[in-house]
Amino acid sequence: MVEVFKTNVKYQEEAAKIVDRIRMTFDGYDANFDLEDCDKILRVCSLTKNIDPNLIIRLVMEAGFSIEILDEDMNTISSVFSDINGDLIILTASLSLLVL
Repeated sequence: MVEVFKTNVKYQEEAAKIVDRIRMTFDGYDANFDLEDCDKILRVCSLTKNIDPNLIIRLVMEAGFSIEILDEDMNTISSVFSDINGDLIILTASLSLLVL
């Protein structure tokens, strides 16, 4: 399960604190930011549990940032798996369709 959020987090230090907080608060969750994306994307994943987006929203807002669920369009595929060290890895690929 993967949930994707739009945030206003700008700096890597802020992102690292939020990711650490998610990992400590929610057993089995992992997270990462894409701060180069214009939407400052936060991805939260779990291999074993459904993610409650409302809890993630509350945690990020309590840290002083804005956050909203980002509806991934049909052109994005996300894959979540564990590497050999047990770390969660999220791969996201965008697909383009050209209609003539």
